[in-house]
Amino acid sequence: MARRSQILAVLSYLWILVVIPLLYRKSDSYVNYHMKQGLGLLSLWVILPFLLWIPIVGWALGLVDLALALILLVIGFDRAALGKERALPVIGKFCEKIAL
Repeated sequence: MARRSQILAVLSYLWILVVIPLLYRKSDSYVNYHMKQGLGLLSLWVILPFLLWIPIVGWALGLVDLALALILLVIGFDRAALGKERALPVIGKFCEKIAL
């Protein structure tokens, strides 16, 4: 696997930077796999502010979402940097179904 592919795969987990691999490496299956996982992770970050607006339980749901997103971010970085194609826990199977 090329070093460039690994860099683009790692960028896939950095919130909005997922658009960089999306624009430049559509033909690379390794990068595509991590882009899908990164888009799933991005959805957790997008949901977070809306959870915080829910009265009474919003802060607790927000904390769970934030903790989950941070843990998945570290796992995604690790797997992309090491050249592994393994789904993220909890959201990974859903992310694999994303059509690019």
